[in-house]
Amino acid sequence: MVASQDKTKTDRTARLTKTGGRMVAKGVGLAGAPAVASTLVASLGTASTGIPISTLGGAAAMKATVAWFGGGALAAGGFGVAGGLVVLGAIGVGGAWGAKKLYNSVTKPKD
Repeated sequence: MVASQDKTKTDRTARLTKTGGRMVAKGVGLAGAPAVASTLVASLGTASTGIPISTLGGAAAMKATVAWFGGGALAAGGFGVAGGLVVLGAIGVGGAWGAKKLYNSVTKPKD
């Protein structure tokens, strides 16, 4: 009877560990993907005024980066900051989905 209790405890621990790993993978995907994308745009992109975003600072740099994801400023025909926030949110969801898929492919037993 003691052996079956130990097996049940081990199975429960394994399930909790796998669930925890998935949650961490999703969290990393959610946080990491938009951060990487924003950093790349901030260093390589240009604002709707034609000025490189890397030369801007503070709120101007943040808004220019987010507006870049939205297709540019409203005045230039893009969706502006609101559109950029939607796109960055989608990048985060996609990153979490990708992290989950990667985690599942690594932890799934091979046949």
